[in-house]
Amino acid sequence: MYYANVANNKFVLPGRVRIFIEGLKGNSAYAEKITCHLSEEKGVYKVTANHYTGNILIFFDEKETNILTLEDLIYNARHVNISNHAYALIESYQEIQPKDQVRTGINKVVLCGSILTGIMIKQILFGRTVLAQDEVIFTIATVTTLVTGFPIFKKGIDRIQINGRWNCNLLLSILSLTCIVLRESTLGLFIITMIYLSETVVAYLDEQSKKMIQDLLRHRRGFVYKIEDGQKVQISYEDIKKGDRVLFQSGEFIPIDGEVMKGNGAVNYAILTGESSPHYVHTGEPVYSGTTLEDGEIEVRVLATGDTTEYRKILKMIEASWKEKLNFEDTVDQYYHKMMPYTVLASLAGFAFTRDPMMLLSLLLVACPKPAYAATPMALKAAIMNAYAHGIYIKRPKSIESMNKVDKIIFDKTGTLTYGKPQVRDIIKIGENTEEKILSIAASCEGQNQHPVAKALQKEAEHRGIHLQNVDSLDYQIGKGIIGKVDGKEVLVGNKEMLIAHNVRVSDFKSKEKKLKQSGQSPIYVVYDKAVIGLIGVQDELRGESFLTLEEIRGTGPIDIEILSGDENEIVNQMGRAMGADFYRGSMLPQEKNERIKGLRNSGKVVAMVGDGINDCPALSRADVGIAISNGDNHDAAAGADMVVVNENMYSIPSIMDLSKHTMNNIYQNHTLSMGLNFVGIVLVLSNRIGPFGASLYKDIHSLIIMLNGMRPLRYEMKYLDRQVK
Repeated sequence: MYYANVANNKFVLPGRVRIFIEGLKGNSAYAEKITCHLSEEKGVYKVTANHYTGNILIFFDEKETNILTLEDLIYNARHVNISNHAYALIESYQEIQPKDQVRTGINKVVLCGSILTGIMIKQILFGRTVLAQDEVIFTIATVTTLVTGFPIFKKGIDRIQINGRWNCNLLLSILSLTCIVLRESTLGLFIITMIYLSETVVAYLDEQSKKMIQDLLRHRRGFVYKIEDGQKVQISYEDIKKGDRVLFQSGEFIPIDGEVMKGNGAVNYAILTGESSPHYVHTGEPVYSGTTLEDGEIEVRVLATGDTTEYRKILKMIEASWKEKLNFEDTVDQYYHKMMPYTVLASLAGFAFTRDPMMLLSLLLVACPKPAYAATPMALKAAIMNAYAHGIYIKRPKSIESMNKVDKIIFDKTGTLTYGKPQVRDIIKIGENTEEKILSIAASCEGQNQHPVAKALQKEAEHRGIHLQNVDSLDYQIGKGIIGKVDGKEVLVGNKEMLIAHNVRVSDFKSKEKKLKQSGQSPIYVVYDKAVIGLIGVQDELRGESFLTLEEIRGTGPIDIEILSGDENEIVNQMGRAMGADFYRGSMLPQEKNERIKGLRNSGKVVAMVGDGINDCPALSRADVGIAISNGDNHDAAAGADMVVVNENMYSIPSIMDLSKHTMNNIYQNHTLSMGLNFVGIVLVLSNRIGPFGASLYKDIHSLIIMLNGMRPLRYEMKYLDRQVK
């Protein structure tokens, strides 16, 4: 059953209603309030409030709500304050794109097009007249051309003042003014109209790709159930606080980072990792903001809210990359600068040969190098969105260009080629000391440290039920170990180099150290009161895809692969030989990795660094391209990287290299294609196949072809990521 025109402002179908609200037209703030307010209503699936037309389209469950309730909500939305609401995140993200750019472009196209249409209708009904003798038409076309074309002219002037270079906006503006001087104001207006039409199409396609990000911020419900004294209390997203216990049920969005305290369920992590398969969580496991509980029911203790969640940090990374000036645009500007003289010379040569000013205008129109301009940033943004959809966040767009030139890629070992989750294997006792004492001192010193080895010691101590001791005067030495005091006695937990630096004798323990290394374990010395009391062997499991990842990287081109690690030389050498690395070295401090990369870059190499921990930050920042393998805990490494891999899949490295190569080839292809189409246009003009109107239309068809081709990286297949990680 359906009914229409209820109260003369509604059209209703089962589960769907379109309502016209006069006060909504031109009021974008009211539209946001309506969308926000109605999205929280139980039973409402989707809300679209259009402040251009004044229409609201609502999809809803008739069993949960009704038309009268929805109308009341629409009316009450006027008084809703969304400044602190989760939905208000969208508003802060609007800066990514110019507001109403598409709508403004459409208005200009409609204005110019309407006048052009009127002139054409006049010619059809009353016949063509010499424009110079028709002052009314000439005046209308001239005024419209000058008014609507002024922003283009100003943009061209601003550009030449900034970099001193001629540009296409200025050239096309001059062409329009020349048409007016030649009493061809209709042609001038046609040129301006086609410029705006082309820019509007570009803006629309760009806007559609950006909406993909904005949609991530729109969540149907703005409340959760908080557990207080065993009772469920409904609270809004913004009222959630750290330490709260909240309940999530099937189909609900998770707006916080937390730990599962009760229950189990299947969580969709696609928004964070690009993985479509659900991840099953149980008591004690983490959940992250931005994900959705597909099935089950879980009670979660809140660990982070708002801007401190993983989801918001990722959105900030994407926002920063979208706002950053694309480095490759400088190359495009240089391309224009080189092409512009040839464009003018070719047109003047045609004019000298024909003495026809209309042909000069036509040649300048078809030879203009502007079409490639929009395609370059479009291709880079398309690549960013494609990578994002697969759990790879490109923070700096210029890294796409750099990645295409990489001829040396360096891997950290722990947490990169391995899982970064070492486990305690063996404990070697010295003298009368017990394993419990050795592990207690080591775990106590590392109790506040988040390093993977420290976590392994803490986990083993907890597993054995060992009580941790109070440690004073802690001093963490990056790449070496940690120093502290237990019961007034100095303790050291770290590698051999640290002991030597503190004058602790280690020569007596070479055989024990060698035994651990031969079994693939990294030895950790434990010193109490200047004496070694034991060695702890920890071992990290190699990622199943690491070998194949290195093979695929070699398949992308002539690239040298290095492994640099702070781990023991023997262990790193063993791994380096097994994996066929071109260079490998262990026992490296962060500053030594940094110096190694600096030296390679000074020798002309383009270097990519892949790491995961805080130790890798200097190297990630020093490299031409820094890639952080993120597990959610290593924010420092991610902050210093150009790209962040959050899907924890090593196949992401060859995939992003492949995508970068495809993107840059696409950009160069567009430049070549653009020049080819320019040449074809010149031939068409010189052979009198097209005149000025046809040349203007040809230029914009040319732009559309180039721009659509520039969007291909968005659909490029990330083929390596389809492989199963073993």
